[in-house]
Amino acid sequence: MADPIMVVDLEAPFAGYETVTEWYVGEYDDHVYATCPALKRSGTPLRRGQGRLYPEAGDVCGWCVRVWRARKSREETGRHG
Repeated sequence: MADPIMVVDLEAPFAGYETVTEWYVGEYDDHVYATCPALKRSGTPLRRGQGRLYPEAGDVCGWCVRVWRARKSREETGRHG
């Protein structure tokens, strides 16, 4: 009898989360914005991340998540500012 094949959907834990494709690798957290104060303070050169980043799924700088949520909220309500 052959061993069964196990298929794992690596995207499943992130179902329902919105993604960002332009993001930056940080020393401890990843960042959505190149203008992030924590990213600038780190002093490391900007490095673009590859693939998708899920801002609300964790491992993203708190400042970036707050700004991202606020911008998303403004877009959803049609307010600009």
